Amino acid sequence: MSVFSSRSSTQIDNYIFKLHSTVTIVILSICIVFVGMKQYFGDPIECLNAGSPQLTQAQMQHFCWMDGAFTSVYKYSGDPECLAEVTGLDNACPGAKSYHPHKGDLEMPQKHSQWVFYILCIQCILFYAPKYLWKRREAGRLQDLIDKLKDRHILQYEGLDRFLLVQDTSDVVLLGDELYSWFFFSELLYLLHIVMEIFFLNAFLDGKFLLLGFQWFQWLNSDNIDPLIRMFPRLTKCSFHKYGTSGSLETYDTICFMPLNIVNEKVFVMLWFWFMALLLATIYHVLIYRTFIISESWYRMERLAAVAPTADTSFLGEISEHPGRWFVMNTIAYNLKPYFFADLLDKLPKDHYVEIFRYDPKVSMKDFLVDGKVPFSSF
Repeated sequence: MSVFSSRSSTQIDNYIFKLHSTVTIVILSICIVFVGMKQYFGDPIECLNAGSPQLTQAQMQHFCWMDGAFTSVYKYSGDPECLAEVTGLDNACPGAKSYHPHKGDLEMPQKHSQWVFYILCIQCILFYAPKYLWKRREAGRLQDLIDKLKDRHILQYEGLDRFLLVQDTSDVVLLGDELYSWFFFSELLYLLHIVMEIFFLNAFLDGKFLLLGFQWFQWLNSDNIDPLIRMFPRLTKCSFHKYGTSGSLETYDTICFMPLNIVNEKVFVMLWFWFMALLLATIYHVLIYRTFIISESWYRMERLAAVAPTADTSFLGEISEHPGRWFVMNTIAYNLKPYFFADLLDKLPKDHYVEIFRYDPKVSMKDFLVDGKVPFSSF
């Protein structure tokens, strides 16, 4: 790594990309490890013996894990989600009580636990998708250019190498509008995605996710039932129906412990706080900061002038008039030392041949050669 480089790696995105596609994926990956270890290498469910000589405890656990676990609540408690009974008197645990349909009890199936692991995996892919789109559309043009500029000072390049490097820089700057459009589109995707994630999890958890954090804070200072237990009960009921030897229907009832739900509840309360913070940061950046950047050219110019105070102000003003071109130069400035970037700017306004090549196909580089060589004295 050259002594002129200012950062260990080239950065062509911003903190929103890092929060969504790096930090969030790390958090989700940690959650996947804990959930996966408990689900596939531990005991996600443990059921008591149902008391049937033909039905083993292992068979009962498999059935309850796949399709049988449920909680029971009283329909006429005012709120079907409110478990009004007193634990230890009316029930063994919130949701685990005698089930009497004729008395108004409701059976609430508990099938969320099996899907948490897969949902977390899918979330990892979706959080990386906007960054992948940006890198595909950028196609390495901006990153490769910055790598070349970081490798050596512009004045350390000689002859044709310096000529081509300045031309490459000018070409990428002129492509700034296209690059900036895809960059901004990726940021919009991040905003749309985090909103959809919150509403999807709310639907997945039967409407319990959207206000989870507020309800959890209220529970800390009250005697109400933990809202996390409503989402992921630690104790459930399970009923297995089979025909006996005489053809009559037999029902075997048992209580099941849900150790996996202790992990799941911690995962989702943590995700609620992180997703809400991520949503606020993304709304601010995309809807407020990015709108301000696009609409205010004077601020764009001040950003460039701050890292290159000795540069030609008229040239900085010309670049800052175009948000896309400013985006390219600002990204380059972010990755280079200030004096390194200032020397690069000093070369660009002298590079008039770029505009001529782009808009006049009749003119070629050969027209600028003297005795078969490029007149570098003008650069």
